Amino acid sequence: MPGTALSDFGDMVRTFTTDRPEDDPADPVLRRDVLEALKAGYLEEAGDFLHASERAQLLHGAAWITGEQAMRFLGDWLAGDVYYKTRYAEHNLVRARNQLALFRELSKLI
Repeated sequence: MPGTALSDFGDMVRTFTTDRPEDDPADPVLRRDVLEALKAGYLEEAGDFLHASERAQLLHGAAWITGEQAMRFLGDWLAGDVYYKTRYAEHNLVRARNQLALFRELSKLI
């Protein structure tokens, strides 16, 4: 799907930097060492593909996508779980809370 490097990086961060799955009800811990390694590796491999403004805004992309995903989970829960597959009644609500907690942690770094 077409998108920006910021959303691609953000989804990678959302997926790989936490210490637990997105549907774990406990607040996730942001593994900053993993975040820094992802960022360094991404920047190294991206070369001239990224504009200077994209390089400077990678963490904004991570927070943006994480917040967006939280809203998508919450919206789906409010709509009756019609989009994402769920295993129990509040599955999407748990996911939303997890992603909001991760969003708060990422936002502290911006």
